Amino acid sequence: ICSVQMEGERYLLLFREPANRLYTPLEERLIRLLGEILFKVIERWQRQRQLEASRRELYRLSRTDPLTGLANRRYFTEVREQEGRRAQRSGEPISVLMIDVDYFKAYNDQYGHSQGDRCLVRLAEVFRHQCARAGELSVRLGGEEFAILLPTIDAEEALAVADRVRKAVFDLAIPHDGSPLGWVTVSIGCATWFGDY
Repeated sequence: ICSVQMEGERYLLLFREPANRLYTPLEERLIRLLGEILFKVIERWQRQRQLEASRRELYRLSRTDPLTGLANRRYFTEVREQEGRRAQRSGEPISVLMIDVDYFKAYNDQYGHSQGDRCLVRLAEVFRHQCARAGELSVRLGGEEFAILLPTIDAEEALAVADRVRKAVFDLAIPHDGSPLGWVTVSIGCATWFGDY
């Protein structure tokens, strides 16, 4: 019988011997060492799994805005460069929507930062929902600034997406007494690039 404790749990390894088999003290010692080695291998394997899970979580966190769950600026830069190289090679367009929440400082001043955070989370859900096709990336750049990366989308299509996003935000009907319209709204700029052709 060999035992080991890992992660607060105790494990036993039992070797069953034939009924008539007697082991010498040396054989018993070797069997015990074999069991201990086996447990060390299992323990190392479990540590490797934990390290890999931690690495994946750190990688995810390094690419994600903690408030909204959207991609962050770092990941946006990385994907934008990749998509830019692809556009350069293929000559297909790549469009970007730059989004700013109108009068957001006034919103925070009037309703408080926690309410402002809830507002940003709701807007992020709209951006994620409206731009969920493969390759499209919604990003929080910081504060009340967002971007949406639209690979293979030309200027006309990008304007249609921007209008759809703008309307979806307006349809949320989030009250905003500090805005001339009385609701939370966004301003969206569009840019399209076809590579250096």
